[in-house]
Amino acid sequence: MALIERLIGYDATGANVDNHIGPHAFSGAIAERRRGRLTNAQVRDAFSLDGPEQSEALALVNSANTREEVEDVIYLAQEKRAPYNTPAAVRLRLGL
Repeated sequence: MALIERLIGYDATGANVDNHIGPHAFSGAIAERRRGRLTNAQVRDAFSLDGPEQSEALALVNSANTREEVEDVIYLAQEKRAPYNTPAAVRLRLGL
C-alpha cells in the first residue's frame, strides 16, 4: 500500500483500499511534525506506515506545500474530482 492511496481511499484502478487514513488526523500529524512536536517514528506508529509510506510522509513534511494545499488536494481526490482523480495526479500535484 502507499500513503496517497490510503489518504484518498482508493488505488489506481479506483478500488477502495484497506487501512484508510483520515486526512484530518494525518494533516494534524504532519503539522505537528513540522513544528517539532512529533517525531517521524511517532507519525509512523500512529498510522502504521510501512517503509514506502514513511518516505512519502517525510517528503510531505519537507515539501513546500502548505497544510491547506495538501488538504485541498486530498479532499478533491477523495471525491475523485478532476484533475486530482488518480493517485498519480495527486503525487504530481504534491511533488511526490
